[in-house]
Amino acid sequence: MTVSPTKHNQELTTASSSGPVHASVLQSGNEAALVSAKARCESQMIAKDFQGAYATIVECIKDAVGVYGKSALSLVPYYLCMAEVGLELSHMNQVEEVLALCIWNIVKAAEDDAANEPKTLVHRAVVCKLFGRYHCECEQFDEAVKQAANGAYYASVIHGPEHIQTSTLYFTLGAIFQKMFRTEEALGMYDKVVEIWYKHLAAATRRQRGSHDDDDDDGGRDVVGASNGTIHPGPSSTLPAHAAKDTASPHTERIYHEGLAMLKQVLSTRAKAIPTLPLARCSIPWYESASDAY
Repeated sequence: MTVSPTKHNQELTTASSSGPVHASVLQSGNEAALVSAKARCESQMIAKDFQGAYATIVECIKDAVGVYGKSALSLVPYYLCMAEVGLELSHMNQVEEVLALCIWNIVKAAEDDAANEPKTLVHRAVVCKLFGRYHCECEQFDEAVKQAANGAYYASVIHGPEHIQTSTLYFTLGAIFQKMFRTEEALGMYDKVVEIWYKHLAAATRRQRGSHDDDDDDGGRDVVGASNGTIHPGPSSTLPAHAAKDTASPHTERIYHEGLAMLKQVLSTRAKAIPTLPLARCSIPWYESASDAY
C-alpha cells in the first residue's frame, strides 16, 4: 500500500513541533515530500516497475493537488510523470486526459504571469514529446510528427538544438518515422541523437580526465580511457564515470538512463536496417563500450 507523502510529512512535523505548526514550514515539508515521491516514481520507472510507479504517482498527484491547487503550474511535472507511466502501461485514455490537463495549466500559468514563460516552454517540450508518443501508439502518425517537431522546437529554444534534452525529441521523431516505414528519415534523426551524445560524453570524459589527473589516488571512481573510450567500471558504478559524477539528482540519472536506452535502440535499428554496411557513428568504440558496461 502506497503511503501519502504529505500525510507522512504532516505527522512528522506535528510530532516534532513543540508549538503551533507554521504554515510555511508545513508547506515546505509537503513540497519536499512530493519531490521525494516523484523521484521514487522515476526510480521505479528506471527499474521498469511500472505498476509500482503508477501507484506512487497517483498518491503523489492527489497530494500535489491539495498542496498547489488544480490549476497550478507546479502540478505539471507530476502530471507528466503520470502520462509517461500511463504510456508504458497503455492507459491511453488517461494519458490523453492528463496531457490535456498539462496544457490547460501551462496556458493558464503563461496568461497569469509572463515570468512563467521559460518554465512553460520546458513543460511544453515534454508535453509535445509525450503527445507524439501517444499519437504514434494510436497510429495517428501525422499528428505524432507534428507534436514531436513542436517539442523539438521548444526544447531547442530552452536548451539549444545540440543539447541532450533536445536529443530525446529527435529520437521521438525517429521512432515515429520508423513506425511509418520512413527508414531514411528515421536513421537521419537517430544519427543526430548519436552525434549529440557523442559530443556530450566526449566533453564529459575530458572533464573527468582533468579532475582525475588532479586526484590520481581516488580508486573508487571509474576511469574512461581517452584513446579508445573503454570504460572500466568502479566497484559501485552503474553509469560511465562522467555520468556517475553528475548523478546527484534522480532527474540527471533519468536523462542518462534515457540516453543509454536511445543509443541501444539506434544500434539495434541500424543493425537491422543496414545489416551489410558498417554502423557508421554508432560503431565507435565508446558507444559499444558504454553499452557493454550496462
